[in-house]
Amino acid sequence: MKANAVAGVVALLVGGILALLVTLTRWQYIHLLAPDWFYLVLTAHGLNMLVFWIIFF
Repeated sequence: MKANAVAGVVALLVGGILALLVTLTRWQYIHLLAPDWFYLVLTAHGLNMLVFWIIFF
């Protein structure tokens, strides 16, 4: 049970970092990621938050 909580918190932190990268890339003055990396990070964020975080939390 404790391992699931730790995995859930780690997945939440990784998803939050990926969300910040996506948000900063969409900001008009800060273009952080290239277009191909943007969609890679967006997909990783979606999979992380919709699949891994739900399973472990």
